[in-house]
Amino acid sequence: MKSIQKQLKLLGVIVAVSLLALFSITALIMVYLPKLSLEVAKMYTAEAHMRVPVLIQSELAMGLFLVICLLGLNVLRLVVKGEMYSNASAKTLLFIALCFLGIGILQLVFIFYIRSQVGGSITNIYSALIAFGCVAAAALFTLFNRLTVQGMHYKQDSELTI
Repeated sequence: MKSIQKQLKLLGVIVAVSLLALFSITALIMVYLPKLSLEVAKMYTAEAHMRVPVLIQSELAMGLFLVICLLGLNVLRLVVKGEMYSNASAKTLLFIALCFLGIGILQLVFIFYIRSQVGGSITNIYSALIAFGCVAAAALFTLFNRLTVQGMHYKQDSELTI
């Protein structure tokens, strides 16, 4: 049992470092994106009117991703502490699912906006893939939420039996 706990802590450290790296990279992109957006608008003046709506959508999506990273660290903390089957864990997993769904919806809105402004953009393909991936991630985290709730009930039933 101690071997499993050591492995869990080691995996927890690896996942935590990965989430912190993703958080840092995303935060840096969020900081530099407005300047980059302005430079691109100067080069492509015909599409410059799209700069602000695209920037807002991008910043919102990345903000939701930052929230997902922080919530992931909280779930990881609960797992390492042995509190995976708790109400806090179930709520956090559901909120992660909602954040992924939010990013997916933002991507779909982005696709329609780009389509109304520019015909045949490769950006729509990337946005569709991101939207599909985010909806799939939302479904997966909803499943994790349901499994956690079910595990809470099993845990409660076994404690009542003892």
